Amino acid sequence: TVVVGFLILQIPLLGAAYGYDEQTSYVLTFGLCVLDAGSFLNSFCCFAILWHFPDRQTFVVAIAQASYNATSLCPVLVSEVIRRTGLTLHLIFLAWTALSGLACLVCYLVIPDVAEY
Repeated sequence: TVVVGFLILQIPLLGAAYGYDEQTSYVLTFGLCVLDAGSFLNSFCCFAILWHFPDRQTFVVAIAQASYNATSLCPVLVSEVIRRTGLTLHLIFLAWTALSGLACLVCYLVIPDVAEY
């Protein structure tokens, strides 16, 4: 859902870049909701570690909260990349989408499925 949210956000970003802001701005709210739901689900997946470490519940909850809260630094990172490289926001989000998709593919290929246990 994170990759889908980033792809949806490309529509209003490109619309704003090419002067179609009024026609594409309504997609922004939907894209942000999808992206936020995806990031919440990613944080929630950290609770799967409890299966392996049942006596470390506080630590696992802290990891899940940290993974969700650490994303608040992303706007600072993006603005710094824009300032240093001169790239546009939609290109940075497109690169971020590609990296997220690549991470999904790597996780799919590397993590064993239930049948392997």
